[in-house]
Amino acid sequence: VVKDSRKGTFQSITITIEAKSEAQLSLIHRELMDTGLVSMVI
Repeated sequence: VVKDSRKGTFQSITITIEAKSEAQLSLIHRELMDTGLVSMVI
């Protein structure tokens, strides 16, 4: 799901994943942040 912020400055993207381990989850987080396009991962 992709939603624009009220002012159109940001977009939120909602995805669901099933990580098999904490290490896999950490890797996904790091790779998303390393793109430079992602500000926050929750």
